[in-house]
Amino acid sequence: MNDAIPPVRLPVRALTTTLLIVGCLSLTAHAQVRVTNQHGEVRIQNGQALLRMMPVAGKSSGTTWMALDNVGNAYRISGYAENPTGGSDDPTEETVVVVDGYQNNPTGGSDDPTEETVVVADGYQDVLVYLREKHGVTVRHDPDLGADLLTLPGADDPLAALLEILTTETFDGRPLTDYFRLLEVATMGLFDQPGPTPAKPARWDLPFPNDRFYPMQWNLFRARLAAAQWHPARPKKRVRIAIIDSGIAPASRAHEGLDGAVVAHRPVAPSTGSPVAHALGIVSLLADRGQDASGIVGLLGQWDGTGCFGRTPLLADAPPEIISYNVGDFSPNSIYVAEAIRASVAQQVDVINLSLRLAYSPLVEEAIRDALAANVIVVAAAGNYAPGTAYRPTAFPANIEGVIAVGAAGPDMAVSPTSANEGLDLLAPGEEVLVGGPGNIWYYNGGTSLAAPHVTATVALMRAVRPDLTPAEALAALQRRAQAASETSPGFLNALSALNDVLPPPERVRYVQTPHTCSFSPGSLVDALGKDVEAYDHHIDDDLFPEADQPELPAAPTLAGNYPNPFNPSTTVRFMLPARQHVRLAVYNALGQEVQVLVDGVQEAGEHEVRFTARNLPSGVYFARLEAATHTAVRSLVLAE
Repeated sequence: MNDAIPPVRLPVRALTTTLLIVGCLSLTAHAQVRVTNQHGEVRIQNGQALLRMMPVAGKSSGTTWMALDNVGNAYRISGYAENPTGGSDDPTEETVVVVDGYQNNPTGGSDDPTEETVVVADGYQDVLVYLREKHGVTVRHDPDLGADLLTLPGADDPLAALLEILTTETFDGRPLTDYFRLLEVATMGLFDQPGPTPAKPARWDLPFPNDRFYPMQWNLFRARLAAAQWHPARPKKRVRIAIIDSGIAPASRAHEGLDGAVVAHRPVAPSTGSPVAHALGIVSLLADRGQDASGIVGLLGQWDGTGCFGRTPLLADAPPEIISYNVGDFSPNSIYVAEAIRASVAQQVDVINLSLRLAYSPLVEEAIRDALAANVIVVAAAGNYAPGTAYRPTAFPANIEGVIAVGAAGPDMAVSPTSANEGLDLLAPGEEVLVGGPGNIWYYNGGTSLAAPHVTATVALMRAVRPDLTPAEALAALQRRAQAASETSPGFLNALSALNDVLPPPERVRYVQTPHTCSFSPGSLVDALGKDVEAYDHHIDDDLFPEADQPELPAAPTLAGNYPNPFNPSTTVRFMLPARQHVRLAVYNALGQEVQVLVDGVQEAGEHEVRFTARNLPSGVYFARLEAATHTAVRSLVLAE
């Protein structure tokens, strides 16, 4: 669609292995700050420069800092404004900041550098001059990152040579590394997913919606996103989503899966133009428009339901905006990731999706913390591991506090065997998820990279109706309403209930009619999709609604259907009883032969769920038959290949 989002000017540089990030402490090359101890009184000469450093690093003069003198002594700075030992702060005089040092320790200051911010009080700019003049190091300041980029051109192995200089040489009697607040080598991360599997479209005709792959979207229903999309609440803002990923190549930007949102493309890293699939899969999963006779129904729910029951989905009046940032075609680069995060904040996005993993990067962590402080919600993939790996901790940057770390799960809502399983905030669909790929194709893929966008879409819906929603409030609502939560599992995404959670009571709805209930003839295959009757514990929502609003029992035994459908190899069949009675529930093949008995006995009144696993059965159509004393009901089940 048209690029309606104003561009952000970002430096675009060719990536080399010589790229190094150095956070500066000093503002001018001549700001020489000296720390001395005169008769037990510690003084910092030219302290104005140090005071200017403090705001640069997000500090203030009233914050506790540490200072190092030229011979390695550490001193605790309590702030010149308090002036505890009588020093002068008169700017007309020689600037002297008096500190109380840990050696005398009149106010109990600590010299443990792990507890307080350590500042080398002089020499950073002089070190840069030294590196330029002695070794030919080039220095370029990046205002977007607030850091200097160091390279060493001409060396056989520029990165190794530069690191050797920084870690072995000294300046003014101190190691070079002592002069840097932040020292980071640009790291290459992963866009990790299992291998793709081509998808075969549904061949039967769907009256509404008519998207070819809609019957295979178990993820849309199990996570209750189909219902959340059609919540009757109206948006109060147009949400903006940042996808920081591989970017979408120009040749793939006409993919049919990108027609349900305004998608802007922002290059941060240089691109090869290769038809990379990763970001295209994520954006098409979010943005594909429904009821367009192709593809899937995207997670953001952009489709027209007026032909069904005269309604439109939640975001129809305010189509979402997506900004796709390219931070590396084949691997994310930590520097570009940090730049894209800061650009996203400048663009006032509501949510950032990070379906990537990196080695620890101080620069990325700082950018994410600033984004959270700016009330931007950050969702990240927790990471994938090789099959058989027992200990699978959440990877960086998903493990940063405040980031919503998303693990992958299948229809059983249990963590996938290749997903991170430690430090998760939430599980979401991450097995056999349909996404778009280069060449206008659709295929199955999985992993935490695809689980994260399900949470991103849910957060976008929540932000649309609650523009002031904070990252902490979003995470609390998602976890409070999660399905199948336990002591060992954070629970599975429950989009409709999370959306209700952040709405005022008058705007909440327990049940939502979705378009796939329209125009179905009794007994048709698509009728087995279930009329929004996915297996779900409705008691999760009891505190959101008054007692009078609790669901009533049916007048007669009801076979509600199964979910997912189609399925392979297992599905959940749900039925409801008006009173305690004997029932028999069995599954038959197309020839009328009984293949499995699921229930045969007395059952209590209320909702019931039973699992059907098609062991050693051929693909095709099967039928669930519920028999009670006075009623019989039949539903079709579709076992996919």
